[in-house]
Amino acid sequence: MTGRWIALCAALVAVVACCSGCLESRTNCDFSLGSALAAEPAATPKPEPSAKSAAKGTVKREDLAGRRFELVNVNGEEFAAKFGEFDVRRPDIEFDKDFNISGQVCNNFSGAAQLKDGKLTAANMAVTTKMCFAPQLTDLEPKFFAMLRAGADIELAEDGRLLLLAQGGTVLIYALAAVAETVIEEAGEPESAAEGAVKAEDLAGLRFELVSVDGKKFAVEGFEQPTIEFNEGERQENEMGLLLFGKVCNNFRGPAQLQDGKLVATHLAATMMMCGDELMKLELRLVSMLNGGADVAFSKKDGRLTLSEGGTVLVYARLLEPEPEGTVKAEDLLHRRFALAGVNGEEFTVEDRDQRPTIEFNEGFQIAGRVCNPFRGPAQLKDGKLVAENLVTGRMMCAGRLGELENLFLAMLRAGADVSLSEDGGLTLTEGGTVLVYTRADWVR
Repeated sequence: MTGRWIALCAALVAVVACCSGCLESRTNCDFSLGSALAAEPAATPKPEPSAKSAAKGTVKREDLAGRRFELVNVNGEEFAAKFGEFDVRRPDIEFDKDFNISGQVCNNFSGAAQLKDGKLTAANMAVTTKMCFAPQLTDLEPKFFAMLRAGADIELAEDGRLLLLAQGGTVLIYALAAVAETVIEEAGEPESAAEGAVKAEDLAGLRFELVSVDGKKFAVEGFEQPTIEFNEGERQENEMGLLLFGKVCNNFRGPAQLQDGKLVATHLAATMMMCGDELMKLELRLVSMLNGGADVAFSKKDGRLTLSEGGTVLVYARLLEPEPEGTVKAEDLLHRRFALAGVNGEEFTVEDRDQRPTIEFNEGFQIAGRVCNPFRGPAQLKDGKLVAENLVTGRMMCAGRLGELENLFLAMLRAGADVSLSEDGGLTLTEGGTVLVYTRADWVR
């Protein structure tokens, strides 16, 4: 064991109280492990005979089974991940009774692990692929997985309250996460849920749309309103679990629970689309709220769902009527491209096949294409209609059939064109007696 490793173990005594406090309160710790090392370079106390030894190789599987640890220090410096002004959930690692590990850095991970010769090894883990926005997590994640693939030296200190992993010059210190236990008196019946407390059964099968953030109406031009949906999940201890679905900027899904009036979802999987700052910040706030547990209130009378945590209040309105079967949704069109094949029942052809009028649907429901001139801009789907009122177009003079068609096409989108998809993937736009039929067109590379 190197001298620095010994010094790190000695310095843990000075910081464990702060580590425990910061994890319980979710606030920043005011300590520097590096400072502790510098101040007490020779203060390596001998462990008491009754204390757990930190000698290399003494960590056993049973010492870790059923425990979860949260990261507090990296290479002697306190670890706190941020994206802009917002705190990001601390990376963690959990060990089950079969010595499978799971947790999160930026992405969620899980897989079988091994303890051999004082090293923790996990070479074949399953990992999600979401995009990481906090730079500290982007830097740490590949190092963490490389450590486990190579085999990280592992130590327990402070009677198992601190976990140390070291490999290749990187030292990670984790603190044991506090486990909240509810004690129920054996005598008498257990107390029922508080009057008005939201239960999983109240939310299962319901879908909501965001209407306000911190008391202000929320809407981003060119984007659909964020949504959240609850489906019935696995039952745990005779209580219904929930499966959470929704979208802010990215689509997300994963298991959720209602615990003591809080909605908790710590392992959500999400897509990796980039959006504007407003949606990205809201998405991060929502994920952070659900990771820590958001207070939840639901009014059956007016269908309002309220999530609140850390000064943020999100109000959702229940979507009462399901969309009619066959209604085209934004995700049905995303990343698709179509070429015009017919106008008002007549085949539409051009001499140069590459000059056919086209329309394509991109991230953020931005549309682009050409008739005579190229066009692009934000669009929306409203009540089964495709609406695009603010398209940017080229200014080339267009005569004849293409010029007339371009004016007609742009007018249809400004007014809102009924949109439908055929079984073979064709797109039809209808408005004011005009019917445009498009066929699915492969991307030309």
